[in-house]
Amino acid sequence: MSVPPENMDYYAREIRRRILELTGRRVAVVVTDTEMWISLGSLDFARGSSGIEVVHRGFGDPDLYGKPKFGGVDCIADEIACASALLIGQTDEGIPAVIIGGYRYAGSEEGVSDYRLSGDAIRYAVKEIIKSSIRILGFKWLFKMLIK
Repeated sequence: MSVPPENMDYYAREIRRRILELTGRRVAVVVTDTEMWISLGSLDFARGSSGIEVVHRGFGDPDLYGKPKFGGVDCIADEIACASALLIGQTDEGIPAVIIGGYRYAGSEEGVSDYRLSGDAIRYAVKEIIKSSIRILGFKWLFKMLIK
């Protein structure tokens, strides 16, 4: 076990910059780490990122049939971390990196550290979730939630 550096977004930016310098290709970088999770086993989580939208905020966006999508706040960086873990492995495979091709992502200069939640951020997120839920599901939904 080792303790990772403090600012993994910095390292993701540096890796991205170096890839651009060496190849001329603009890529996104997600740095991952494996953690034990509540379920059986472990999951990989994004610890740093650069060049990719960390969280997609599609709550209420229309789905294929024009209905508002309930959910839609997707942790893109963590989903990429989990997918890459299947290829990297968890023990002695020796695969240090995965290249994911074909994924259409939104570019962004935000990093994983931009999503560390403070008390104010949690209050804001809950408020936005309630506001969006009321907009999509109506006040009746809120009253049912409060009564339970």
